[in-house]
Amino acid sequence: MRKTSLLSLMGLTLAVASAPAAAFFGDAEGERYYVAKVNNVQLDADDSSDATSIAFAFGQYLGERQVAASESEIGITVSNGSVSNSGFLGGSSEADWELLHLGSFIAFQNPGDFKIKGKLGFAFTQLEVGNNTEQDFSAAYGIGGVFGPVEVEITQFGSDFTLLSAGFRF
Repeated sequence: MRKTSLLSLMGLTLAVASAPAAAFFGDAEGERYYVAKVNNVQLDADDSSDATSIAFAFGQYLGERQVAASESEIGITVSNGSVSNSGFLGGSSEADWELLHLGSFIAFQNPGDFKIKGKLGFAFTQLEVGNNTEQDFSAAYGIGGVFGPVEVEITQFGSDFTLLSAGFRF
C-alpha cells in the first residue's frame, strides 16, 4: 500500500516538473511517446547481486523536428538483488535490496529511423535493504539507441545505480 501511494504521488510530481521544460522549448502540443522497459539494476556496493526492475517512461517531443523531448520515468524492482555485509567477528549476513526510481529528463536524439539518444536530468531513488530505507535525489544521465520500436539504454542514477534497459516504444 505504501509503495502504491508513493508511486502515484511521485508520478504526479514528475509530470508537473516536466511542464516547465515543455514551456521553455515552446511546442507544448508535440507528439508524445511511451516506453515500457525491463532493467537490469546494478548497485554500486561490494558483494551485491543485480536486481531486475520494470519501468514506464513517457515523453513529449519539444518541436516539430523531434530532436528534443521532455521525458519522465518511473520504475520498481520485480526481482530483488542481494548484498552481503561483513559481520562482527568474521560472521556475514546477506540482505535483499529493492529500488523505486523516478526520473525527469531532457532527452536529445537525431532525426531518422536509427536514433542515438542522450538524456540529462535528475532522479529520486528509494533503496530498501532489509528493514532499512534510504532515499536520495541526484543528477542522472543516460545514452542509448532507438531502432524502430526498440529502445536500448544505459542510465546512471547518481553514483549508486546503473540501469541497463531494453524496451518498446509506442
